[in-house]
Amino acid sequence: MRVLMLSTDSKIFEKDSAVRARMIEYGRLCEELHIIIFRARIKNQESRIKISDNVFIYSTNSLSRWLYIFDAYKIAKRINHDSLFMTHDFLVTCQNPFETGFAGWRVSRALGARLELQVHTDFMSHYFAAENIKNKIRVMVAKFLLPKADCVRVVSERIKKSISGFTNAPIAVLPIFTDVQKFKNADGSRVRAEFPQFEKIVLVVSRLEPEKNVARAIEVFEKIIKTYPKAGLLVVGDGSERKNLKSQISNLKLEDSAIFVGSQKEIASYYAAADVYLHTSFYEGYGLSLVEAYRAGLPIVTTDVGIAGDVVSGDGVFICSVGNSICLADSLSAALSSGGRFTRASNEISKEEYLRVYKKQWESCAIYL
Repeated sequence: MRVLMLSTDSKIFEKDSAVRARMIEYGRLCEELHIIIFRARIKNQESRIKISDNVFIYSTNSLSRWLYIFDAYKIAKRINHDSLFMTHDFLVTCQNPFETGFAGWRVSRALGARLELQVHTDFMSHYFAAENIKNKIRVMVAKFLLPKADCVRVVSERIKKSISGFTNAPIAVLPIFTDVQKFKNADGSRVRAEFPQFEKIVLVVSRLEPEKNVARAIEVFEKIIKTYPKAGLLVVGDGSERKNLKSQISNLKLEDSAIFVGSQKEIASYYAAADVYLHTSFYEGYGLSLVEAYRAGLPIVTTDVGIAGDVVSGDGVFICSVGNSICLADSLSAALSSGGRFTRASNEISKEEYLRVYKKQWESCAIYL
C-alpha cells in the first residue's frame, strides 16, 4: 500500500517535532508515504525532503494561499510520474474536508486512487460557520466532498453523528494518539513554587484563537474571584488573540490573578499543579486538553464540545452549553469548593494497538473490493 497525504501542518518540517515523529511512525504502516504540505514560498526551500527510508515531505512553496490547491495537484502528479506510485492499493488521505480535501479529490480522480477524508473539526457546529465567510465556504466544500469519499476518519463520536447524513462511506472514529500516562503521575511542585500567591489554580490550556473563546474563561474567572480572592488563572498557550486577551485582563483589573505563561513543551506539570481545568471553546473536533486534564484527575468545567459527555464524563465533570456564563461560573465555583482529584479508569489503547487500527483503516479504504 502506498499513501499520499495532503496536510497543512508545517511542523512536519521541524526535525524534532512530535508531528514529524508521528509521520515517521505512519510511514511504517505502508510501503511509501508521501506528504504534501500547503505552505507559502520560502527562499531556498527544498522541494523534497526524505525524513525516513520511505517517508517524503514536499512543500507546495506557493506564491499565494490561493495557489495551494493547484500547486499540490501538480506535485502529486509529479510524485506519481517519478515514483511509479500507481498501484492497486493507492490511497489519498486529506487532513481536512476543506482545502486539502478538494486538492485530494482532484488528485484521486486524476490518478484513479481511493480517497480518505479526515475530519478533525466540528464544522457542523453553527459557531464554526458563524466565525467568518471562509468557514461558511468550507462547510459548503465539505458537504460537496463527503459524498465523494471512499472512507472518512473522524476524531470523535460527536463529529461522526454530525456528518453521517452526508456520506454513505464508512466512518471510522480514531483520534490522534496521545500518551496520557504521563499526566497521571506528573509533579506540579515546580509550578506551585512559581506561583505561591495562589491557593487555588484554575488552568486553561489552549491556542489563543477566536474559536477557543478564552475571553469567556477570563470573564467566568472574574465572576468567582470575589469568592476565591486567592485563586489564580493560568493560561498555557499562545496565538493571535493574546493581545486582546491581555487587554481584557487589564480592563477587568485581573493582572495579579490571571497570568499567561505562553506555550509550554512540558505541560503535564501544569495539570498536576492545577485545582480545576476550565474549557470554554465554541466548538471542538476532539479536545486533546480535555483528555489530558481528565486523565490527570482534575475537576473539569467545560462547554458541551468535542468529547465532553462522551470520553470526558462522570464524577467531577461539569458540562455547560456553549456561551452559558452563569452555568460556567456556578460550575467553576462548585469545582473549586469540591477539592481533591478523581481516580478515573483508563480506556486508552496502547500505541502499538493504535497503529494497528490505523493501518487497518488505511488498508480497508485503499483496497478495491
